[in-house]
Amino acid sequence: MKTFIPVLGIVLVLSSAAMAIGAAPPVPPDTQPGAEWIWLVCSATDQRLSSNCRFIDPIIDPRERLKAGTELGYLDAHPFPLADASPGAEVMVLVRLKVRAVKGGNAFEIAAPEDMFRALSGPEVSDPIWIRSPHESWASLFYPMRAFRMQQIGTVTMRCMVTATGGLINCWVQQETPVGLGFGKAGTRLLQYARMKPIDAKGEPVAGRPYVETFRWKPY
Repeated sequence: MKTFIPVLGIVLVLSSAAMAIGAAPPVPPDTQPGAEWIWLVCSATDQRLSSNCRFIDPIIDPRERLKAGTELGYLDAHPFPLADASPGAEVMVLVRLKVRAVKGGNAFEIAAPEDMFRALSGPEVSDPIWIRSPHESWASLFYPMRAFRMQQIGTVTMRCMVTATGGLINCWVQQETPVGLGFGKAGTRLLQYARMKPIDAKGEPVAGRPYVETFRWKPY
């Protein structure tokens, strides 16, 4: 279990004089560039695939509702793996999709980023070799602001699938404590910047294998 202290996040909002004391490190590149961030609640089928996905947050704008409907229709036709989810479970999952508006109309084209629909195979990755570790100092920038203002400790456990290039995709929240303060979203978002080598410490390929991570945020 990892503990993140948001000292660096505080530096971001201090005066220029305070910035001389230290600066927050830059967040690494997104491992799925050009793909939108979509938080959904999905059901897991007996085959541990997504089903009946819907948006967590309400969508008011008519054009955004149209886009959301197109995205959900695409996911209905293209279920994706939910690593180790119990059949019938309702899980919060971060989905990455490439969405493009069709010129001259209200239609949208949807495409999936790398490995979104790859079948899960192999044992859980327990000994990754990190290129960009989610445990580095930049992770402190992802503390949910409301929880930090409340001085609230939070824990979240997430399960993902590893892509061929070592990114983490289809991450869903297995456990979040407390619920409702944003720790689940923060953890899944954080993992979108992490990348491991295509082989683990034993020399085995990581592509298509599940990976589990637990973070614990502490505001001091």
